Amino acid sequence: MDYPELMGVSEVEASRPKEVADYLDSIQKNPNLILSVVQETDLYGKSFNDGLNGIFAVHPLLVRIIDTPQFQRLRSLRMLGVANLVYPSATHTRFEHCIGVSHLAGKFVARLVERQPDLDVSRADHLCVQIAGLLHDLGHGPFSHTFERFMKLVNPDEHWEHEKASEEMIDHLLDSCQLRTVFEQYGLQKQDVEFIKELIAGDPRDGWNRAARPTSKRWLYDIVANKRTGVDVDKFDYLARDAKATAMATKFDCQRCIMFSRVIKASDGVPQICFQDKEVDNVYDMFNIRFNMHKRVYQHRVTRVLERMLLDGLVKASRHLKYRGTNNKVFTLGEAYKDMVAFQRLKDKILDDILDQDDRPELAEAQEILGRIITRKHYRFLRQTDPQERSPGSTQEEVLTEIIAALPRVITTSLTVEKLRDNLVVVMRCYNYGMGTTNPMDAVGFYNKENRNVITYIPRSEVSPVLPMMFQECIQSFYYRSLDSEVDIEEAGKVIDAWAQLKSIKIGTATVKFTPTKRKRESSEPDDGISSPATNGSASHARRRLF
Repeated sequence: MDYPELMGVSEVEASRPKEVADYLDSIQKNPNLILSVVQETDLYGKSFNDGLNGIFAVHPLLVRIIDTPQFQRLRSLRMLGVANLVYPSATHTRFEHCIGVSHLAGKFVARLVERQPDLDVSRADHLCVQIAGLLHDLGHGPFSHTFERFMKLVNPDEHWEHEKASEEMIDHLLDSCQLRTVFEQYGLQKQDVEFIKELIAGDPRDGWNRAARPTSKRWLYDIVANKRTGVDVDKFDYLARDAKATAMATKFDCQRCIMFSRVIKASDGVPQICFQDKEVDNVYDMFNIRFNMHKRVYQHRVTRVLERMLLDGLVKASRHLKYRGTNNKVFTLGEAYKDMVAFQRLKDKILDDILDQDDRPELAEAQEILGRIITRKHYRFLRQTDPQERSPGSTQEEVLTEIIAALPRVITTSLTVEKLRDNLVVVMRCYNYGMGTTNPMDAVGFYNKENRNVITYIPRSEVSPVLPMMFQECIQSFYYRSLDSEVDIEEAGKVIDAWAQLKSIKIGTATVKFTPTKRKRESSEPDDGISSPATNGSASHARRRLF
């Protein structure tokens, strides 16, 4: 049965499969007939074949949510933003990721309840956790996390987050698709909707005293978005899914974590999810994969410069892109977050929308920048600092100001303050285990077979002497926007060297030289007034990559 994407309540009643309708009617007449979520899923669910998690059944209420325009929009949002321009197979979307997270969330709860029936998990609790996993990324904008950085540029005072947008989009989905009545038919009330939002946020926004669930169920908040340790099903899915799409090797097995888990009360009386002590290496593997995925994929040097080019293009186009919202009110790209009808129209195709509008001269600057992404005329890489454990503390704007101040220390022929300010790009890249310089494993609780109800914390020194002693690596990279003058590019690199010397910052000496294919391609291009790296001896020209 294929559900319509949008229908009224009366149409919902008429179009439901008869067995589901009969079951819901029986719930209204006799609540004691209510089945468990697992039983409902097995009897009335819909099968999904996921490339990562295999074939599994999805609860009929979740199917109703999936078949809405708001959720279907996630098919148009790639998980890794512009990373597919570096890793061509990374074209998977938020759609399959959210379904996978929901599946793992439901499986996690079912496993814990199976092993510990005294946990007092209600049918509504189980459903809410699954729905939170399904809807946790509903508020993402185009190109995923890149849009959050765009929002910081155009609306620096708003502190916009996709989790908050997900909460607003949930209300929009329930109202516009008239699903609140359907939620009630499955036993979910207004308080349960608030609980779903809290699960997505990782904690109640109004404090634990006003949470939608009591302290005895605090552990449920650790499943989808674990603010305490970072071990949650969101990471379980996206790390495995992203690694598979980019052909990165992984050792972490989330199924073992789910299998060997228990809910145990901590010393403060708050229950938390813990893992059997034999899983300590497995959990370390998860954090190590997170570090490596950030370093090699999410914050790959070329991924970040492509992201910066995309941001520059979107900022230039922001005021000229209009989206129709509620009551036909029009919002610009930077304002669309204020109205969920307008926000729902934002998808990754925004890049093509800008490039295809040749008849709009006001988009010319944005088209020039974004066109360079397509033709691979990237901002030129200049320098990068040696890895450090801590972030320098200065913002990118502050670093840019400091570098401009070092310009008089360098003898230049054509580079000016204006050129440097307009063209120099500073990108900060930090890779860690998810908690900055802190080891998140210090907060992960474990238990042993002999004493299953006592939490122990395993120090790094007791796991292995070769585990890292530092848990963050920060690098500053510098790029130059314009490719018009090789002299300016070379002199900009010298200015960065002068700044680094003043600040006692080490500039990386390792460079990635041209491959023969790249050198041949560059030398065969027609002369456009830019000197060839093959004829220019500057070390800065050797610091390009094939990608």
